[in-house]
Amino acid sequence: PTWSPDGDSLIFVSDRLGSPQLFRIERDGSGLTHLPTGQSYCTSPEWSPVSNTIVYNAMGAGGAFTIYRMDLSTLRVSALTHGGGSNEDPSWSPDGRYIVFSSTRGTRAGKKVKHLYIQPSSGGTATRLTRRNAIYATPVWSPYRPKKD
Repeated sequence: PTWSPDGDSLIFVSDRLGSPQLFRIERDGSGLTHLPTGQSYCTSPEWSPVSNTIVYNAMGAGGAFTIYRMDLSTLRVSALTHGGGSNEDPSWSPDGRYIVFSSTRGTRAGKKVKHLYIQPSSGGTATRLTRRNAIYATPVWSPYRPKKD
């Protein structure tokens, strides 16, 4: 699950409709709502620390994941990642300007390698952060802590 920035509601994954889907519920357990993503297999929701927006990944044809962004006010969904590989486990930067995620893009079939990428949260070009061939997965961005004087 992922909490809203104000702590009043959360989004979680459930297979109560037959496959993993996203749901929103209020902190007191009221207002359970299925989020209409348009995809049949959604996981890893992450609420923006500064807006009413989430990112999540959804499985497409062939089992590869794409990262999507949903504006919770309008329920508008847009793909953030495009092209090859499986893109998973998005995490927001503390200021909401970027996401970091793991991806198999650019790796040869059959080779178990995942790299970490950073990309503007509005979309655009992703930049690879890791260099060594390994399995980098489930990145989490550190919270911002201002310097104390």
